[in-house]
Amino acid sequence: MNELSGWGRFPKIKTKELIPQLESELLEILRHSESYIPRGNGTSYGDSAINKNLTVTMTRMNRFLQWNQESGELVAESGVLIADIIDTFLPRGWFPYVTPGTKFVTLGGAIACDVHGKNHHKDGSLGNFVNWIEIFNNKNEVVRCSPDENSELYDWTIGGMGLTGVIIRCSIQLKKVESGWIKQQTVVNNNLNETLQSFYEHKESTYSVAWIDCL
Repeated sequence: MNELSGWGRFPKIKTKELIPQLESELLEILRHSESYIPRGNGTSYGDSAINKNLTVTMTRMNRFLQWNQESGELVAESGVLIADIIDTFLPRGWFPYVTPGTKFVTLGGAIACDVHGKNHHKDGSLGNFVNWIEIFNNKNEVVRCSPDENSELYDWTIGGMGLTGVIIRCSIQLKKVESGWIKQQTVVNNNLNETLQSFYEHKESTYSVAWIDCL
């Protein structure tokens, strides 16, 4: 039994944790388990990715499976970290459309939480850039879902917090970038109203974020 927690380190829950490395190992575990939850890198704030009976951590299923340099389509296992994607593909001129507050999240976890970034006002959440997902469902089947195939399962899985099944692999779209640098403008405001007005005035910026110091 291991004691697991989320990003906030509370609550801490004792659970049986298994960490498969191969798809065959994963399927063997799932087909012989009645109650479980998939877990990524444990960066959710609460206990959403912990099951007292069995927690299946996906971080060792972290392989890139297919890459198209022309289109920017990436096929990868769900345990790949956003950090791995940035380190590997930014030097090639490609970057994730959506990056959350930490890059140390798994691809499967990011899809299950439908994460957003500082460009949410422009591009929306990660789900907008998921081409397809292959998932182990409650019928002990591996099923592919996309906007055109098993679309209802696709919609439920993006933001479904792992409750529709275990994401095994997926295809996502990266965006073409010139470099890893950004042009930054800093605006100092005196109060919340000015800050909200600044957001409106800079709504065409790709990324937008505010830090409010209440001291």
